[in-house]
Amino acid sequence: QRRTKSIRIDPALDLFLKEEAFRRTMASGKRVSESDLIEEALVGHFRIQEK
Repeated sequence: QRRTKSIRIDPALDLFLKEEAFRRTMASGKRVSESDLIEEALVGHFRIQEK
C-alpha cells in the first residue's frame, strides 16, 4: 500500500516527470504515473529491495 507525500520540486523536473510518464504510458499501453517514476528513481538511488 502506498502513502501520500507532498514534495516541492524544480519546475523543470516537474515537466520532465509529466512528459516521461506520458511517453511511457503511450509506449507501454499501461498507465505510468509520475509517482511510479519517482518511486523507481528512489529505489534505484537508495538501492532499496522491493517487497
